[in-house]
Amino acid sequence: MSLQEHAPQGTAGAQQTWYERFYGALERRDIEAVKAQMTPDTSLRLANRPPVEGRDAVIEATLHFWEMIESMRHSFETVVESGDLTLLESTVEYVRLDGRRVALPAATAIVRRDGLVAAQRVYVDTHPLFAE
Repeated sequence: MSLQEHAPQGTAGAQQTWYERFYGALERRDIEAVKAQMTPDTSLRLANRPPVEGRDAVIEATLHFWEMIESMRHSFETVVESGDLTLLESTVEYVRLDGRRVALPAATAIVRRDGLVAAQRVYVDTHPLFAE
């Protein structure tokens, strides 16, 4: 098991980690790059919503979420990796459709299989993102 403080994304000369590539694709809204990094049977559980099963369903949920925000940017603070399990502590800055910025703390557990994302469990309170 390794515990590390995460260097900021885009550090000069540093090679991106798999999770920086994955989240970078999400932030760029590059659906093909996101899809290529997931197993066919991947799953996603976001906050207290029911789990979404299968790559096509996860992609559909992702596309739906993107319709509700202008953008998002993840800043990783702590990363713990143990085998195929990665735990990420981050702050996610969202820009809402009305232009307002909302920063939320998040914790994510990701299980990978054969180098691809097989399961994501995202623990975040999204209520402030959609509050009036």
